[in-house]
Amino acid sequence: MESGCLRVRTLGQLSLEWAGNRITDGENRSKKVWLLLACLIDSRGRPVTAEELTRILWEAEPCRSTNPPNALKAILHRARASLDLLEPDLGHRLILRQKEGYAWNTQIPLEVDTEEFLRLCRRGELAGAAEDRLNSWASALSGYRGRYLPKLSDVPWAAGRAEGLHRRYLHILRLTLPLLAEAGRWAELVRLGQTALKLEPWDEVLCRQVMEALLWLEDPQGAAAVYETLRDGQEHPPDDLPAEDLRALYQEALRRLDPQSLPLEAIHERLREPEGPGGALLCSYDLFRAIYHSMARLLRRNGGTVHLAVISLTSTGGKPLSKRSLDRAAANLMEVLRVNLRRGDSAAQCTSSQFLVLLPQADYGNSRKVCTRIRRAFEQAYPHSPAQLHASVEPLS
Repeated sequence: MESGCLRVRTLGQLSLEWAGNRITDGENRSKKVWLLLACLIDSRGRPVTAEELTRILWEAEPCRSTNPPNALKAILHRARASLDLLEPDLGHRLILRQKEGYAWNTQIPLEVDTEEFLRLCRRGELAGAAEDRLNSWASALSGYRGRYLPKLSDVPWAAGRAEGLHRRYLHILRLTLPLLAEAGRWAELVRLGQTALKLEPWDEVLCRQVMEALLWLEDPQGAAAVYETLRDGQEHPPDDLPAEDLRALYQEALRRLDPQSLPLEAIHERLREPEGPGGALLCSYDLFRAIYHSMARLLRRNGGTVHLAVISLTSTGGKPLSKRSLDRAAANLMEVLRVNLRRGDSAAQCTSSQFLVLLPQADYGNSRKVCTRIRRAFEQAYPHSPAQLHASVEPLS
């Protein structure tokens, strides 16, 4: 019987620790070595056949070897060699060859973070006292340091387990944060909530809970930062503002930060456009209307030249585009607009097949050239698209 204990972390990264030594999947080793280790650890207590291991290891991509059994043996050899870095000959003591296949040695003590996470979740669900339930769930959430085997997310075997664990995590999180708020454990709520926001950065309910806790802790700057991260996130369209209750919390945070007035420099900093991919401003139709109205007012007062381009998606074959084809073509066109328009231009989708583009300081001829450039860029990027572009240009009125 071994006296040591092997500690295995699979949440956030894969690492194995033994007698003060540690190996991680951040080191330069084959993904299949780590996948093999994770599979044997997950399946310990039963042998895994060579056929099953081969299927799991090469499920995401075909095995290039003309001799899959030898390819599997090579991965096993490398996995044992990796374990030997923790202690000489540990690989052969942990990975056993049995008649039915390969098995993890259950005689060597093992601690796995996913098993502890699930144990604490179940203990909380079975707890009789509310405090015991809350403490168990909070401990479970503290141990969830990221998704299961993130570097193997493209492997079906790992991805399925990761999805199930993450659903479990989110379920316990939804139950726990309101209980922490009721108990006034604000600092703990912030700690767990901010960890969760790294995994679910666009979850507005989670943002609200963390902002409220930060305001209770008299940290308006932290609350404002949570909102600004959500608002300025690159996956959000520029006009896709967070919900009204979040905006109200943000205003409260700003009021507490600056109860009197803001210096001009601070106002400029808050109005400054966040760093992004550049290109045109892609926005919703409602925001586009506001920009259009503002531009029209400015033209009536000061004069100038602004043109409106209407770009339509139509079928190349005469038959109407299917909804799936139209949606894909619209998404492709939006990206073409972002890349090929200037930073001062604005664009929005107004119907399922039509896009509007505002072209400031461009006369009719240059506006037509812009539309031609957009059409050619679309055709070059998506030569097999069933959609084609038609454009018309008119001066802003």
